[in-house]
Parts: sequence; structure tokens; C-alpha cells
Amino acid sequence: MFKKAILTILLHTFYNQGYGQHLFGVKGNNFLFFGVGPQVSGIRKEDYVYSNVSPKLRLVYGKRVNEKFDVALGFEGMYFKMILNQDKRYYNYWNLLLSQEIYAIELGAEKKIKFKLSTGGGLLNNIYFNQLGFVGEIGVNLEIVSFNNNRIVIYPNSIMGWDLYQGDNDIINGILLGYSIEF
Repeated sequence: MFKKAILTILLHTFYNQGYGQHLFGVKGNNFLFFGVGPQVSGIRKEDYVYSNVSPKLRLVYGKRVNEKFDVALGFEGMYFKMILNQDKRYYNYWNLLLSQEIYAIELGAEKKIKFKLSTGGGLLNNIYFNQLGFVGEIGVNLEIVSFNNNRIVIYPNSIMGWDLYQGDNDIINGILLGYSIEF
């Protein structure tokens, strides 16, 4: 299934490189994003301690439908920790996100700062427990748009679901710092 999704994304990208550069009236409407950052797994106050912080990585392919709306498919992974032990709970998370610009600040001819609300969800595979579950996601993108519409992105977000790793409602809060290249 994962190989099929990657192949579909690649074929779609190559097709648009040849035929769809001005699709929906937006020049260069495809983008790739890579981000890294910390995350904390847990919903209780006692979960938010230093020993429960772990890394996260995210890779995203997306399409700018217009100047204010993006659709993106992503993959996230690494591991999360539980406060009860130091096991690395490896996971894979495949997501679909919709992002809508909520505010923009013009800084010059080609520079701007954009704030976007992102919502969506996907499948989270807890490899440690061999468990697959549907989750929701919400976040806010702070995008610093620079030359050629490339962006530096700060993305605080939360992945929410039931029984991700503790047997009840769970949440994984994190923040990503990354770079988005438009093509």
C-alpha cells in the first residue's frame, strides 16, 4: 500500500511538471516539505516532563490549490516515549491535511508571513504494539515566504486519537521547524 501511494505521488508530480505548471492559476503549485522537531506524548499534566520528549520527522508532498488553500499528503515517524518507561515506541503516521490561510503580512515584493490553519487526519501505526488507528490532527502553520515562493515553516500541531499508546484518549503534541520548496 505504501509503495502504491509513493508511486501515485511521483507519477502525479511528473505529470504536473510537464502539463500542469499553471493548474488553478498558480505558478509552481506543487511543494515538498521536510521538518524536524520535538514532541511530547500524553494527555495528563504529569506527561509533560523532559524525559517524555522525543524527536519527530515529517515529509510532505502538497499542492497549492490557490493562493490561500493547500492540500497535502504526509508521512511522519520516529518514536514517542511514555512517562512510565524509557521504551522507544516507534510509529508511522500517514496523513492528509487541508490548510487555509487565515492571515498574511506583506513584507515587500516577494516576502510575506502567512498564518494557516491545518486540519486533517490519517492512520497512525504504533509499531511497538502492532496497532493501527485513525487519528485527527490540528495545527497552525507560520510560513515565512521568501524567494521563488519557498518557505521556512514553523508548525505546532497535535495528533489526537483513542488508544494510541495508553488505552484511552491520547494526544501527541509537537512542533516542527522545516523548509518547503515549491516546484
